[in-house]
Amino acid sequence: MASEDIGPIGALPPKTRELTALGCAFALRREDRIESCVTDCLRVGATPEEIMEVLRLATVMAECPGDKYRAIVQEAIAAFGR
Repeated sequence: MASEDIGPIGALPPKTRELTALGCAFALRREDRIESCVTDCLRVGATPEEIMEVLRLATVMAECPGDKYRAIVQEAIAAFGR
């Protein structure tokens, strides 16, 4: 099923949508998407604290490797600020 078959995008505020996508990337262990998802979150106004909370939730709920992903997140946050 294609995402467009599910319905239109727009019901969620952009920050909520991007933080949810980041949580999915963590939970599905999509290391190839984490950095870009963090950048997308920051672009729509998410704070580093909100991003880290999503990582904490994913670590507990999906047993994702929090320590490993924390380093990726911190690097992406630092790169965004440059």
